Formats: sequence, C-alpha cells, structure tokens
Amino acid sequence: RRYGVDLYQAPPETLIHDSKGVAIYSSDDAYVEKVFNDMLHKVPREMAREAGEDESLGSVLDRLVEREGKLKSKEQMQLFQWHCAHVEYATAADIHSLSARNWAADDENAFEGEHCLLRQGYRSLAQGLSKGLDVRLEAEVVEVRHKDSPEGCQVVLKDGRVIHGDMVLVTLPLGVRVCDR
Repeated sequence: RRYGVDLYQAPPETLIHDSKGVAIYSSDDAYVEKVFNDMLHKVPREMAREAGEDESLGSVLDRLVEREGKLKSKEQMQLFQWHCAHVEYATAADIHSLSARNWAADDENAFEGEHCLLRQGYRSLAQGLSKGLDVRLEAEVVEVRHKDSPEGCQVVLKDGRVIHGDMVLVTLPLGVRVCDR
C-alpha cells in the first residue's frame, strides 16, 4: 500500500473453480491438498533412495502419483495439477524444470501473510517501486562491471553506452542467469 498499489486480500474460503466454472467443494480440495503436501514431504526420502543425479520435482511427483494411486478421478488429478501450478507460480518455473533436491531451498525467505491480488496487476507494483529511479526499458545489457572499480558499478549497453552507479539491481529470472546470457 505504501507504493500506491491497490491490493485485494483473497479470503481463505475462496473457492477453486473447474474449467467449466463449477465450484469445487472444499472437502475435495482438502483431500487433494493433503495428498499433494504429503508427497512433497516424501520428495527428500525419494531423492535419498535414488542417491544419484538430481531430477525434477515434477518427475518425482509424477512417480509418486503413479505409485501411490491416491488420486482416483480426473477431477482429483486436475486439482493436483492446480497445486503443482501453485508451486510453479511461487517459483516462476515449470515444475519439471525445478530441482527435486533444491526447489524449496529458499523457503525461509518466503513472504508471509495473506494471499493478495494486485487489482491493477504487477505493473502497478513495478511502477510504485520505481518512482524516482532511472529505469530503462529495451536497453539490452551486455556487461555489468562491479569488482574493484573506483567508479562504482558500470552497466554496458549493447549500443555502447555506459551507465555509472553506486549499485546495480539485477532482476533476471533464474533460468536466464543459469543459461549465462
């Protein structure tokens, strides 16, 4: 709110709807959510059993769903996929691209509080946070210099311009950083 962002707090009793707009009973979701969370808690044991290469969280969950057979209906599988999508939303990555060993490594840094929606979308948050800052869009960065530079940080743009500053905030998705682009 301090950045002028209008929030809508989603009440805990908010219903999930299926693809046809029909509300899903909370008891059905509670069962699938418990199965999902139980499986997430089994992931470390599953990885210890494998003891080799890491694999994706999605692959481990797929294997557990198949092995345990607790999701009997198409509707339960759709709810399970909704919970998987919730993890994807929280981590900004496809569940089949997340490390089963490390997908929750930063849980202690998670935001606390109620689930909220931004009425004007995430752009309103970025606009509120960026007031008074020099934000440049469509300015491709080719290099960031920051070590032992007497001039502070330097950002070199593709067009050859160099921007000087005391610090640089890099907000790349992890996948871009991992690809070393």
